Amino acid sequence: MASRDGWLTTGDAARIIGSTRQHVVDLCNRGLLPYSLVNRHRRIRREDLDAFAAGAHRMTRDQRRSFRLAMAVAGRLVADPEGTKHAARAHLADMSPGSSRRRGGKWHDRWIGLLDGPLDDLLTALTADTVDSRELRQNSPFVGVLSDTERTAVLKNLSRPTRDQP
Repeated sequence: MASRDGWLTTGDAARIIGSTRQHVVDLCNRGLLPYSLVNRHRRIRREDLDAFAAGAHRMTRDQRRSFRLAMAVAGRLVADPEGTKHAARAHLADMSPGSSRRRGGKWHDRWIGLLDGPLDDLLTALTADTVDSRELRQNSPFVGVLSDTERTAVLKNLSRPTRDQP
């Protein structure tokens, strides 16, 4: 079913999780299931599919907290892209390879690439509900972008239940 390199077709993924191929495509398009394109065809890593099937698609409270803060940061990015990116780059500079405060070199490099790339790619990475974006948000360079008042308001609203949250 899976190729030697661990990548699945959407049809293979559908058979594994007991759904239709179109449902898998929809999950990919909504950002719920990470994928790569190979000659215009979606390929899904087996470990991403397993994580999705195991319930990793549901956010923990900590992940919802990071997600909501990232949404507020995304609003700031849309309003002031250069100023917000500058603040994030300054924070990343403090976490440069020689810094004792550096956490997760792979995330540092990913954020640099996103900050140097198109704004829409950065916004997608910040706000997508994917395993990859959740991990990125846990290593966010946007510390200090929101005021204490804004941050408190976001976190206060987190405690209010929504339709999809008990």
